[in-house]
Amino acid sequence: MDDRILIVDDEPPIISLMQRVIGAEFAVTAAHSGAEALDVIQRTGPFAVVVSDMRMPGMSGLELLSRIRVECPDTVRLMCSGDGDLHTAVTAVNEGAVFRFLTKPYTADVLRSTIRSSVEQHRLITAERTLLERTLNELTQVLTDVLGLVNPSPATVRLRVRPCAVHIAKAVAPQMTWQVDLASMLSQLGCLTLAPELLQDAYSGKALAPLEQERVASHPQIAHDLLVRIPRLEVVAAIVLNQGRQRYVTDEERAPIETRRPAVLGSQIVRVALEFDRLLLQGVGRSQARAALAKRTEEFDPALVRALESFSATASVCDVKRLVFNQLDVGMVLEEDLRTHGGVLVAPKGYTITLPMIHRLRDGQHTGNLPGDVLVSVYRPRAV
Repeated sequence: MDDRILIVDDEPPIISLMQRVIGAEFAVTAAHSGAEALDVIQRTGPFAVVVSDMRMPGMSGLELLSRIRVECPDTVRLMCSGDGDLHTAVTAVNEGAVFRFLTKPYTADVLRSTIRSSVEQHRLITAERTLLERTLNELTQVLTDVLGLVNPSPATVRLRVRPCAVHIAKAVAPQMTWQVDLASMLSQLGCLTLAPELLQDAYSGKALAPLEQERVASHPQIAHDLLVRIPRLEVVAAIVLNQGRQRYVTDEERAPIETRRPAVLGSQIVRVALEFDRLLLQGVGRSQARAALAKRTEEFDPALVRALESFSATASVCDVKRLVFNQLDVGMVLEEDLRTHGGVLVAPKGYTITLPMIHRLRDGQHTGNLPGDVLVSVYRPRAV
């Protein structure tokens, strides 16, 4: 576990003293100003604990910790000050959300005890967040797998778009990867209200009637209205809602990536992944698709498009085989439309096999309503 400590103080003797007291137990990094601290965090952070002096030239400790509160919410923040004024302490707690307020001078034992308590608090925070993220991801996976039985086409899009969106998020904003992951998985949730034939036409780029265009364009709002009621998924719901935004022109949308709100940046990431997938589905090559997105600067952030240069759809190679349903396994990909004997589409070409789908296919085979086998891609690790 990363228990690194960042000390911020404009007085070198204070930094040296604190390093001697806690350096044997924790990895300590020092910064001599708020601006330097933010630069260190940007390059090597985040840290488990940040200890900042209150009064420093330029950026105050209060301003620094307030910035860290937004940019690194899991970091535990401590304030040190020679000013024992109650108003200073209250302001630090309210605006910087500090965990402890230390008044100088303090003893070595008090400092050690406070740092240990802060590190433990960080462990609790990160453990709770990790548990929450894993729980939400697993529940979302179950939900989308089951819904994929109702209408496989949206599930196919989700399975293709998800790795691309996650790749971009890891490249430009690792701290919000889990939100982008969930949003990409749920991005097509509203499509379950649409007919499979309409979705197929929309994905393939076929011209739609005005009413059909309106129905397809409404699916992000439908998904948002379902998701926004779930606690902790407000940002994910906002990302899903704005996934179809055609232009990004506001000051915040064009601000440096690190200053954008997660809902804004996340929707931009998912939008790039969706459009990249749409171009690939229409037969455009990967490099040509990236070049096409790079030219549409009013719609797509060039930094997000550049992240696609290192994206590989799979680190595996595949064998194409015709298998009976009892041989199917999770993760195999259909290489042809799977239909009933009556011509009803069960799952489209490109659909990634899930466990619920395997059970459905086996049941359908027993009733004699499905063919006995299907052509699939079986992925295996690429030789190194």
